[in-house]
Amino acid sequence: MNWFNKNEQPEEEVTLSKRAEMFQKEVDTMLSDVTRMTLPLQKRSFACCTNCFDLNPDNLDDITNCIKTCQEKPQEFGNTVQTELNKLQDVLLKCQQDCLNKYSSKPENNAEIERCAVKCYDTNKNMVKTIKSKLEQLIQGKAKKTRKFAQVKRRLSLKDTKLSIKKDVEHKEVDNKLTESKPVHSGMFFNYNENLVPPYQVIVDTNFVNSSIQNKLDLHKSMMDLLLSKCNSTQTLTLCSGIIHVTDCIIGELEKLGHRYRMALQLARDPRIVRLKCTHKGTYVDDCIVERVQMHKCYIVATNDRDLKRRIRKIPGVPIMYVKRHQYQIERIPFSITSK
Repeated sequence: MNWFNKNEQPEEEVTLSKRAEMFQKEVDTMLSDVTRMTLPLQKRSFACCTNCFDLNPDNLDDITNCIKTCQEKPQEFGNTVQTELNKLQDVLLKCQQDCLNKYSSKPENNAEIERCAVKCYDTNKNMVKTIKSKLEQLIQGKAKKTRKFAQVKRRLSLKDTKLSIKKDVEHKEVDNKLTESKPVHSGMFFNYNENLVPPYQVIVDTNFVNSSIQNKLDLHKSMMDLLLSKCNSTQTLTLCSGIIHVTDCIIGELEKLGHRYRMALQLARDPRIVRLKCTHKGTYVDDCIVERVQMHKCYIVATNDRDLKRRIRKIPGVPIMYVKRHQYQIERIPFSITSK
């Protein structure tokens, strides 16, 4: 029974000789394409060789060295072509030898040997294309590869609506909680302190007393000049007393500091300076002054300590006096309600 149509016929098996001819044609076309691509390279080498004679025509060694350098690239390219073709030939010969060793035991296996050899040509047909692409890269030069960066996981931006919804929910939950406001002092009108009226009461710390001695400033005179107050010699103990105040912990701190601060201790024990009693334990001055100023809004704090200044600035209505440029200066003292 005929399994084929009248028009259709079974494909004929390709013989070894035909397959070898086809393979050789592919190799020849590849070599012709490569030689066509090498024409500009050869032209450059010829131009380089002609320029060698113009450099120094009297010296033959320089000319020969120049010609050798000009012919290096074409010779290198020719050597690579020859090595690639030799590799291809070795692969084909090895494959055919394996076929002979496999089927040469029996003489009736000639057809199998031929089929195996044809398969060798078919499997190694792609080597011609790889050789061609390799030689093209050598002529044209390797293209620069762009650096590949790792993919980063996508994150939500801070302005995303999903995050804003969560924040709104959190704000609503926080708003529902009851908050307790701190009681405001009766002498405060916003940030204006109504209790600050002359005669002013100034609490002086150890740092301020020591810096006054170093700058050769009289505590009473310099302070009255700053606060625009007057004091006669006959009224010294009556009118001028009560301006400067010192706490027990300030005296204790000066006593602990010892020999170097004996002048400051002697000045703090002046009878014109009012001494305030402390109810707390220890001799830490900063906490004592801050607590006293928060409870009684009638004091001006005189200090050169940065940390204490920073703490007192957070308390509204408390002026700060300090030593700067060999004189006393004051900040945040209001002369009227409308003053800024």
